[in-house]
Amino acid sequence: QPPLVPLLAHASYVLSGGAPGPFRLVPALAHAATVAATIALVAALGGRTFARAFAGLAVAVAPAFAAFGWLFTTNVFDPLGWTLVVLGDVLAANDERFWLLSGAALGIALEAKYGLAFYLPGLIVGLAIARRSALRSRWFYAGAALAAAIAAPSLVWQATHGFPMAELLVAGQRGGKNVPVPFANFLLEQALTIGPAAAAVAVAGLATAAVPRAGGPTRAIAIGWTLSLVVLTTLHAKAYYFAAAHPALIAAGAVASERFVRSAVARGILLAVAAAYALVLPDVIPIGGTAGQMAFERVTGRKHEAAERAQRSRLSSDFADTFGWRDLARAIDAAWANVPARERGRAAVFVPNYGDASAIALFGRAPGLHVISTHNQYWVWGPAPWDGSTALLLRQPGDVDAKACAVLRDLGPVRISEEAMSYERSHRLYLCRGSKAPVAAIWSHEKFYW
Repeated sequence: QPPLVPLLAHASYVLSGGAPGPFRLVPALAHAATVAATIALVAALGGRTFARAFAGLAVAVAPAFAAFGWLFTTNVFDPLGWTLVVLGDVLAANDERFWLLSGAALGIALEAKYGLAFYLPGLIVGLAIARRSALRSRWFYAGAALAAAIAAPSLVWQATHGFPMAELLVAGQRGGKNVPVPFANFLLEQALTIGPAAAAVAVAGLATAAVPRAGGPTRAIAIGWTLSLVVLTTLHAKAYYFAAAHPALIAAGAVASERFVRSAVARGILLAVAAAYALVLPDVIPIGGTAGQMAFERVTGRKHEAAERAQRSRLSSDFADTFGWRDLARAIDAAWANVPARERGRAAVFVPNYGDASAIALFGRAPGLHVISTHNQYWVWGPAPWDGSTALLLRQPGDVDAKACAVLRDLGPVRISEEAMSYERSHRLYLCRGSKAPVAAIWSHEKFYW
């Protein structure tokens, strides 16, 4: 992944001392900025008080954006980045220099995650159909050059490391990492992520694409949204990957709705329905903790579907993935204490994924503790200082070959929170002495981009 989110997360962790509340300030501010950018986009499209109020409220309480405003993930800047890209596009209709805003927003967003690159074909085609003159502007290409310049460091790193992100995406496609979602279900998930009122207004925004004489910027937004939907569903993307496209369409739809919904009562109903969707928020952010999510599930009958095949928990994956990490680190600390001090300089804790590795690196307190993994970035960092002599293996039962080690001891299950992901709760710990395969061969064979 690109470096921006890890850098900001590290800075936030250091400045907050590890306290979860202050640590989440950056995503919360990104969410607030997305609301502000959506309102600014409505204004740029000619929307007045109702359209601005509706779009801002809808984005503020939409579960997808609220979740991005809580979890410090690589998606945190996607909605803000794309909304600013579209805002620059709209403002450029009157002042072409605003393409620099689009370029800067896109470049910065691409330093957080590459996902917005899949939106670009829709934007280009939308402009070619609705505002062809934009593609002849030198400022458009200046904006594109600015985006490329900002994103260049990350792209250079990818190139010098064999494009591991592309390798990961291909591996995920071949291995069926994501749960396939039928097109109708994908659309339903989009509606649920923004709410019924926002979805209805978004449909009004889409309708502008069918009107040849509709305003160029609004029509371009609708066309771009539609084509981006086609691209992401064709790639079997997770439902939330498409969320960043919604604020712009909600803005366009709010402006269109304002023209036709003139009754103060009807407008009041739309605003009330949009505001009422905040009742869903305990399901996606920890307003009521895990009890709140479980109560919401009992009342509504909604079951959380896993986005990836390996994800199983009674909680949503977002909630479940916040449990068990300190438990894991404490268990590893206790086991590491039994490794003789003379062996620790060449020993390591060998774990299956970057979540386990990061938790142990962050929360582990045992002296000389070193954790390695063949998963994603940890594979790039390599196995040093492990030389194959001694390793604590964190593995699923049955995933350890007794013949791979001269001596293999089963140290028993690792007990962590019952709220955590099922595959994290089922780990066992093993002590391996004398790996029979060379470390370099193990590292090459077990490379796991997923």
